[in-house]
Amino acid sequence: MLSSSSLHAAHLHPSSGAYVYYVVQSGEGVHVSKPVPVKSPLIFDPHRLEEVWRFFTIRLRHIGIYHVVFNVLTQLILGIPLELVHQWRTILVYIGGIISGSLYSRCSDPRVYLAGASGGVYALLAAHLAELVNNELGEMEFAPVRAFILFILIASDAGVAVYQRYFLSGEINKISYVSHIGGFVAGVL
Repeated sequence: MLSSSSLHAAHLHPSSGAYVYYVVQSGEGVHVSKPVPVKSPLIFDPHRLEEVWRFFTIRLRHIGIYHVVFNVLTQLILGIPLELVHQWRTILVYIGGIISGSLYSRCSDPRVYLAGASGGVYALLAAHLAELVNNELGEMEFAPVRAFILFILIASDAGVAVYQRYFLSGEINKISYVSHIGGFVAGVL
């Protein structure tokens, strides 16, 4: 039987593989915020709401090397340690973050595309913060440093996501960032 760590790690290969596939297919090469495969069957397309699987498969498709590297590293650095303590519940938090992030994005930013595992990643970030708070920031080793690092990660990634949504020209401004918020809320709950 697969452990939750195995299940979590098994997600990383298809996610990275899908990114490489779309980079090669687009012919644009590796960029910070490209390619944007709006015709991919994995990306959430606001014009194809009947294709319900897209609320879940967005986790397999990322926009740009920054997006895929941040999500994969965060999953490895936070997801696996959380799974060692909380086992199968961590994967439920991750999947819940992906789904709640997708739904929140659909409700609050309904005309934009959505890609990536950011909802699940932010659920893991929030769960780790909750773990720090539950351990009263004093019982866990280096808890204040961990909390500060999490704050920097969240603030910098959220800043990049908002910048890409509102300040870059081209297709990238059609990609939503609010799934981060929906995933974070799921991680807290």
